[in-house]
Amino acid sequence: MAQIPAQRMDQRLMQEGRRTRGTLYFGIGLGLAAGLLIILQAFLLAHIVDDVSFHGWNLAAVMPLLWVMLALFVVRAGFSWASELVAFRASARIKTYLRERLLSHLLNLGPVAVAGERSADIASTMMEGVEALEPYFSRYLPQMALVSLIPLAILVFVFPADWISGLILLVAGPLVPFFMVLVGYKAEAINQRQWRKMLLMSAHFLDMVQGLTTLKIFGRAKDEIEIVARISDDYRRTTMAGLRVAFLTSAVLEFFASVSIALVAVSLGARLLEIPPPVTFYTAFFVLLLAPEYFNPLRGLATHYHARMSAIAAARRIFDILDMPLPAQGTQMMAYPDTQSVSLSVRDLHFSYEEGRVALAGINAEFPAGKVTALVGASGAGKSTLASALLGFVQPDSGEILINGRIPLAVLDRESWWRQLAWVPQNPRLFHGTIAENIRIGRPDADMAALREAAKNAHALEFIDALPRGFDTSVGDLGQGLSGGQIQRVALARAFIKNPPLFILDEATASLDMENESLVLDAMQRLIQGRTAIVIAHRLAMAERADHILVMDAGKVVEAGTHDALLAAGGVYARLAAAYRGSMRDLYRLLKLFGPFKFWMLGGAFLALLTILSNFGLLALSGWFLASAALAGLGGYATMNLYNFFLPAAGVRAFATIRVISRWLERIVTHEATFRLLAQLRTWFYTRLEPLAPAGLQDYRSGDILSRLVADIDTLNNFYLRVFTPFLVAGVATLTMAGVFAFFSWRLAIALFLFLAVTGLLLPFLTERLGARSGAEMTGIQSDYRVQVVDGMQGMAELLTYNAGPEILRRTGTLNDALLRRQARMAQIAGFGSAGMGFMGNLAIWVVVVLAIPLVHGKVLGDSDLPLLALGVMGSFEAIAALPLAFQFLGQTRAAARRIFEVADTPLPFPDAPGPAPQVGRPDLELKGLHLRYPGAQRDALAGVDLSVSAGTRVAILGATGAGKSSLANLLLRFYDYQSGHACLGGHELRDFPADNLRAYFAVVSQRSYLFHSTIRDNLLVAKGEAEEDELWAALATAQLAEFVRSQPQGLDTIVGEGGVKLSGGQGRRVAIARAILKDAPWLILDEPTEGLDPVTEMEFLKDLRQIMEGRTVLYITHRLVGLEHMDCVHILDEGRIVESGTYGELLQRDGQLSHFATFRQAIPEVH
Repeated sequence: MAQIPAQRMDQRLMQEGRRTRGTLYFGIGLGLAAGLLIILQAFLLAHIVDDVSFHGWNLAAVMPLLWVMLALFVVRAGFSWASELVAFRASARIKTYLRERLLSHLLNLGPVAVAGERSADIASTMMEGVEALEPYFSRYLPQMALVSLIPLAILVFVFPADWISGLILLVAGPLVPFFMVLVGYKAEAINQRQWRKMLLMSAHFLDMVQGLTTLKIFGRAKDEIEIVARISDDYRRTTMAGLRVAFLTSAVLEFFASVSIALVAVSLGARLLEIPPPVTFYTAFFVLLLAPEYFNPLRGLATHYHARMSAIAAARRIFDILDMPLPAQGTQMMAYPDTQSVSLSVRDLHFSYEEGRVALAGINAEFPAGKVTALVGASGAGKSTLASALLGFVQPDSGEILINGRIPLAVLDRESWWRQLAWVPQNPRLFHGTIAENIRIGRPDADMAALREAAKNAHALEFIDALPRGFDTSVGDLGQGLSGGQIQRVALARAFIKNPPLFILDEATASLDMENESLVLDAMQRLIQGRTAIVIAHRLAMAERADHILVMDAGKVVEAGTHDALLAAGGVYARLAAAYRGSMRDLYRLLKLFGPFKFWMLGGAFLALLTILSNFGLLALSGWFLASAALAGLGGYATMNLYNFFLPAAGVRAFATIRVISRWLERIVTHEATFRLLAQLRTWFYTRLEPLAPAGLQDYRSGDILSRLVADIDTLNNFYLRVFTPFLVAGVATLTMAGVFAFFSWRLAIALFLFLAVTGLLLPFLTERLGARSGAEMTGIQSDYRVQVVDGMQGMAELLTYNAGPEILRRTGTLNDALLRRQARMAQIAGFGSAGMGFMGNLAIWVVVVLAIPLVHGKVLGDSDLPLLALGVMGSFEAIAALPLAFQFLGQTRAAARRIFEVADTPLPFPDAPGPAPQVGRPDLELKGLHLRYPGAQRDALAGVDLSVSAGTRVAILGATGAGKSSLANLLLRFYDYQSGHACLGGHELRDFPADNLRAYFAVVSQRSYLFHSTIRDNLLVAKGEAEEDELWAALATAQLAEFVRSQPQGLDTIVGEGGVKLSGGQGRRVAIARAILKDAPWLILDEPTEGLDPVTEMEFLKDLRQIMEGRTVLYITHRLVGLEHMDCVHILDEGRIVESGTYGELLQRDGQLSHFATFRQAIPEVH
């Protein structure tokens, strides 16, 4: 996609701003009013100082003017506060609108269209990306207006007073935006790269968190430490490249502002020495007071120009999403007329994916109303793509789908269509919440009786009631805490409770054992009686019950008919059937983490202090210089000859130069220190996170972990930049400047110190107390919002088909409203702090002037000291200007630190052995009286297991769903610890092995193997990083996937999508199998390895199983009988106990559990 120019982005953002145009104009008007009052304020102060220093007026004489000036301070503070509140209100409306549009658009795009998008990327765009637009609308756009209005108004007053000073300001002013734009062109590309890096970092971290268990299985989890460090450091370098350019923009402004003020001061001072002087002191001081104010709007623009660049970088991604074309639909979308029956007709349907892969090649099919139609075929035949087309997730390239023979699906409102159906995918997603909440997605208003009935029909009620909290049991991210079969049954309950006229089931019983499969199939058959059902099946138990069967191959329907007719035909279906039957303390801790960067931090603080003192010196010396020059000029030639013009002039220029250089260096050093720290913090956090997975992270959602790893750690950059450094510098600078004032008068020094202390500490403390709760709540709300978006993206298909899209919009809208309420309160507090700071600064000038006038009148102070003191106070408040925000950021920083340390301090589920690992000869496994109970469970998952497995043998563990099979694998991999008994490998207790060393003995294909959002090659290399390409192809061939990979345009470099979403379920499982084959481990654990494979591919895989198992000890975990004939021994596991053992043949002859399973398999009736 071609990159849209920044100017075009500005135009699009301004179009969004038109929605709140009136509010923005009102805010600009308030800001302009506050700016114009500055001119009147300077006029009054210049008059007061001139009258006292040069005309001998006492305090009583100037008091009326002082009271007027005080009133101006109050009015100006009110305008400033109101301006900030109005600007925030405008930006809040735009943020809400954009978030709603983004999420609605993504839901309208559907799961297939967004399959290539990373959910973490989208979550970051909707949270941080939209937030990045706030300063654009609330600060940058108003400042753009003020930067032309306020300086112009100041020039209108300066030119008549002194045309030379006016000319200096006129020339310098336009140079600032010119150089800002010049530098900004370079910054634009850099800022865009930085934004992309942030999105990639977020996406990689989510992928890493969700795949952490897989990384640990393959011994690659600790390798991620280096990768996290590299990605974080890369993000730091990219960010700093952009900031250096942004700081150069500020340095340009500081240079022109400081040099111009110095030129104005020196020029006025020189002319005050002329006889007669062409300007009066009043005029000179009035102009000097306005000179800094002339550059303040430009300084504000420079500050917010970086906000503009960040906003444009974020807006590119926002508009990229909004510009994604919606699936083609008719112009007049019609609502589906509610009916009791639904039939579907598919006519010459073609569809190809973007990479050119043909998925449907001219499908013609009928799905009669009230009948069950099965779709069968090999993995990749096009079954799931056809289902996606029927669901409305993809729009065909050509052909059409008719509903009830007359309504084209293409012109149907999709939400009304989804209300007519229930969909259960092959890998259903459970969302972080309770079991009841997950089932109620099917019908939000369902009562407990309906929940129990649906769970009963899905054969989930028994295991739910056995859980400690029943339906109120919380399930972890992606259903953590439940077995694969239990997840499948909850998903079926969700479909049953909706009870629509159309069911679309994609391998809906894939994770169930045969007994539960038979029971659920019986229940399904009762529930769908008289309803239309489309069943995608690899295991033909469901197909055998269908009224009609469509057989697919290479994107076409190649056979159609009943089960008996297709068997008699001896074609593709017959081969599939044959194959099937054969088968604060926190902040202190932060400071300790800063240790390696203490010299960077102290260096940055010193430069910040030098900048503030240079500004103080520049203004104070300029005021004294003008007054002393004026007095020298009034004294005649004799006095003029004694006056040293060059020393104060040089001092003014020196302070100006030091200020510019130290400000630029301070920003570079402090930000470099901060981003170095953040890179280290992410690495440190991951090292704390990795040992916890998976048991210790079960209560945390992956989106929440991502928020802590990215957003919360980013928030901590405020601690050094906006909390620690401002407080340290403010304290030292306040004492230094009060010391300078003490040279003139202790009363003035105490007054300055008290004003700086009260304004810098009491006012910010008040704002922090007011904002602490909101700041902490904002952090949690942002995390919850991110979690909702990640859940919504990864579970979009189910949410849409259950018409839960509006619910996600409602939830995110509620969270957005809650966030905006907190932000509005924070904006009120920030506005109060900013306006209060300005008012207190002006009040300090007022008080110091009031205290100094009697001293000048009494000759305790010289006539030239009053301007020095007035301007010195004005410059001193820069030292505490950052403290109100520092207190606000303190609340957010503490909340972020608390969330990070909450995870980092989570105790390990059990201690890891310190090492070294025991030396193992033969890796025999011996389990004696083994008991394993999960935290919070009321019964043992393994209850006294005795098992012996000799090295080189092949052992199967057979049992119903929830019998404890996967728990046994979790125990061997040391994801959970056993409470009693003995578990030995090679004669050594598993507890004596460091977990990573133990896992090196095992290659695993788990029930929910995770595929990373990368290429097939990269997913395979997780198992063996140094593998040659020939090894990869050999593993793929053994897993029966090589032919498919070779057919892809990118081959091994084909992107699999997030969680493998771009592959079919069977293809994803075979990638996982190939990955396990690559790992050179003596043990191979196969946990339901053939789930998701069609019968032909399954049988071909089982033929190659001997080659896979050659030289390895195999633990084959299954709830089906397929492949058991290849095992040396079969153990039947029931309720955590081994109840039968023997060879497959021996167990078939007994009247036991295995023969019971076989009976269930044979008892599945055929539908004629």
